[in-house]
Amino acid sequence: RVLLEDLNLALGGGRPQKRLLVVGSSGVGKSSVLRAIAGLWNNGAGEVQRPPAHSMLFLPQKPYMPLGDLRTQLLYPMDGTLGDDDDGRLREVLATFGLGDLPDR
Repeated sequence: RVLLEDLNLALGGGRPQKRLLVVGSSGVGKSSVLRAIAGLWNNGAGEVQRPPAHSMLFLPQKPYMPLGDLRTQLLYPMDGTLGDDDDGRLREVLATFGLGDLPDR
């Protein structure tokens, strides 16, 4: 089902920083729209232009985790589970955040 069609939305940059609160009834697609804006949704068609990732923050009501193993979770939204990173590099990143034991659980 189509959630949005021909939508153009622009938030001005600069100071003070602009914020957007998305509200609506349960099931209308708020989370789907935010996933598309964040680059986590790869279904559908269209173009989303956004500022660099380091200048955005998305806070979900519930964490979004795709189905799959730990490698799939860490590399999401890349297609497949192989990616360009080897297991050693992924373990280093986990250790940086105090999660080095996670792969062995």
